[in-house]
Amino acid sequence: MRAFRAAVADWSAAAGLAFAVPFLLLNAVVALRVEPYLSVIRPGVHTGPMEIPLLAVVLFLLPVGAVVALRPLRSADVDGRRSVPIVNVLVALALVSAFLVIGIALGEEIVRCDVLDVPRCD
Repeated sequence: MRAFRAAVADWSAAAGLAFAVPFLLLNAVVALRVEPYLSVIRPGVHTGPMEIPLLAVVLFLLPVGAVVALRPLRSADVDGRRSVPIVNVLVALALVSAFLVIGIALGEEIVRCDVLDVPRCD
């Protein structure tokens, strides 16, 4: 049976997590209402024309980070064995899980509030 390495393989897990930073920063700007950045993203009370494309770009960075974190799985060691860096796999699973949960929840809210114009939508 192959031995599993618990160590991070060549900073790929940290680089994968770094792809989540733009989403976290954008979320903080909107949640904390940081001006003047919020006025650029959301000029009015409701969703602005730039908000949904910007959200889509930073949200799609999460699976890109997962792919970057899984990059060491493609390379073999010097002796030809492949090792599975557990930390990298866990980071990739966390990023893909966050992408799916956030993407489905935001997609449902965007359709309900912006496309269908449901009254008293938050």
